[in-house]
Amino acid sequence: MFNNEKKGFFDAFKPKTAFIIGLITGLLVLCTVGFFIFLSKEIKGGGLTVKTNNQPTANVNTGNNIVQPNTNAGQPINIAVTASDHILGNKNAPIKLIEYSDFECPFCIRAFPTVDQILKTYKNDVLFYYMHFPLTQIHPNAQKAAEASLCAADQGKFWEFHDKLFTLETAQ
Repeated sequence: MFNNEKKGFFDAFKPKTAFIIGLITGLLVLCTVGFFIFLSKEIKGGGLTVKTNNQPTANVNTGNNIVQPNTNAGQPINIAVTASDHILGNKNAPIKLIEYSDFECPFCIRAFPTVDQILKTYKNDVLFYYMHFPLTQIHPNAQKAAEASLCAADQGKFWEFHDKLFTLETAQ
């Protein structure tokens, strides 16, 4: 009268449900094993190639100049400064900070005080480039603000305009 058969975990489910649970479990195990295989190759310096920040893969547009990718990993990229570039700091500084920014971007606005502090603290060690990158799809006034800043630049007032816009936005 008593059934001494031990039932397995999947015996509690219908066959179709048990198959789906088994399939999902198998895929998770396979993905986990694959992850650790790739991780071990990376740790051992195996077949995976990782691009680092000092190995640019595309041309960098710096206003009127196009900087070609540096093929020597670990070597600095030389950027020529022109009169039309929006720059602050020492032109011969060892550190060049390039900001692609949008006057309406909330993240650019949040970064402004930090960049300003870096420039004040390390004024002889950092050359700061400001590059326009208006995200017109999500910031409808960004293009007009960038154009207005170019008009201010024609009058020698780019940085005053830049600081005023970011200061106004930070205050809101």
